[in-house]
Amino acid sequence: MNRKYAVIFEQAETNWAAYVPDLPGCVTTGKTLDETERNIREAISGHIERLRAFGETVPEPTSVAREIEVTPAAWIVDRAISGSTRRRLRSYLGCRPGAATEGTGIAIGPILAR
Repeated sequence: MNRKYAVIFEQAETNWAAYVPDLPGCVTTGKTLDETERNIREAISGHIERLRAFGETVPEPTSVAREIEVTPAAWIVDRAISGSTRRRLRSYLGCRPGAATEGTGIAIGPILAR
């Protein structure tokens, strides 16, 4: 029976990495995205074989990876906030930069961290 597992690919400075959220510990790297894809296919097969060999249950795929488009508004806001305004906001929010935006889906922590 064929299964489709979500795979997350991440580009690093000098290579690529991949992991499978539904198969903890199933990770690999490669010099290129294509090489990393080949490596993760092999890693998934090996991971499942080892689980079966040790009598472990093979997890069903449940994770879904999707690309989410982010509007440039966050970038515009980031550029519009000066350093002094960032310092005042940090002071106002204290240790909880997310407090002012909880429940809104807006993240200002990365903006204030600069």
